[in-house]
Amino acid sequence: MENSTTPEAVLLAYQGVRSRTLAILESLSDEQGELLVPACPAWTIRDLTCHLYGVVDDIFEGRIEGAGSDPWTAAQLERHREFTLGQLCEAWSQSAERFDGVLLHIPSPVNLRIVMDQATHEHDLRHALGRFGAQTSDAISLGTTWLLQSLSNGDPVFAEELAQVGASPFEMFRALGGRRSRRQLEELGFADEAFAARLAGSPISVPEHDLIEEFAQ
Repeated sequence: MENSTTPEAVLLAYQGVRSRTLAILESLSDEQGELLVPACPAWTIRDLTCHLYGVVDDIFEGRIEGAGSDPWTAAQLERHREFTLGQLCEAWSQSAERFDGVLLHIPSPVNLRIVMDQATHEHDLRHALGRFGAQTSDAISLGTTWLLQSLSNGDPVFAEELAQVGASPFEMFRALGGRRSRRQLEELGFADEAFAARLAGSPISVPEHDLIEEFAQ
């Protein structure tokens, strides 16, 4: 999939993710915020929102050491554990203008990683609620670009092989992001054992159970 990775294009993709995700979250009650997110089995929707806003807050405060690790995300949840879902949404929304200015100056590929992470969790949220959509957004292609680049850093030949798999752009994005089981990976044409081995030691892993998402643009 062709896409632009200019700072402006990355910002637009992130803004789309934020706008769509906030629209969903703001429609939920605090009780619904306690629903579990199957793609992130240790998290509720409120926990997921702690992370989404927590990324922004951590960048503002310079807390980037260990970014993406379990301790880093656990600290985000602990830091905002007294916030309601509504308060988290308000804080994330109010941070938008400031963060947009910051994101424009975050270099590639770090800015792509941010879009990948946030888009991944947009679709984790959609899956949890059965509200499928936005599967052809620019964030999908930009996130896939980062995921393939990351794999290429370790094994460019294997990354190129994955890039040639005939999966749809959305299925490719979700598979590379650790949201497809080994059975699903095999169906998509991935070398599932080899792929799982290359994810070892990273924050991304292959889930044990299938994650089914209806197609919806």
